[in-house]
Amino acid sequence: MAGDLGDPYVVGELIGFAFGAGAVGYLVARVVFPRGRTAQVARLMQSAGVEEDAGTRPQGWRPPPSLVGLVAALLGGLWHFAQVASKGFAQRDLPELRKGFVHGCVESCVKGGGPAPLCEQVCNCTLEEVAVQNPDDQHLLQWFSGAARKDAEALRVLSNAQARCVARAKQPQP
Repeated sequence: MAGDLGDPYVVGELIGFAFGAGAVGYLVARVVFPRGRTAQVARLMQSAGVEEDAGTRPQGWRPPPSLVGLVAALLGGLWHFAQVASKGFAQRDLPELRKGFVHGCVESCVKGGGPAPLCEQVCNCTLEEVAVQNPDDQHLLQWFSGAARKDAEALRVLSNAQARCVARAKQPQP
């Protein structure tokens, strides 16, 4: 039900985003932490055999840009992965979502005291009404995601659909 990580395009986006974030992090580290003269002097002194205090860093110490780039790539990759994972339901989930919606609706209706055939009729009607409000599969998936998050708009659509279906069910049959 999360983003489709089996899709090679999504994996490519993930890698590309992580690489881009790493490259930006590397470049920012090169600009923000330029090599200071004191760091160069400390290296020359060390190579000449002149010892400094072992516990102190040279005044011009800076994190290596490659380390900053690696951390930025990791954070960028994690952020993008979270975006992919939070996209909600995938296209392949739609039949199961429809079936689960009707099953849960009927179960709830029967527990409330309604007769099973009437509950099934109202629940199927409600799903059809919601589908009318969300004409294509992508919109319907967004509606299911919104309803799962208890989004006010998705719940309003559901409430209106239920009201129309209950009103139809109460009408006398010819």
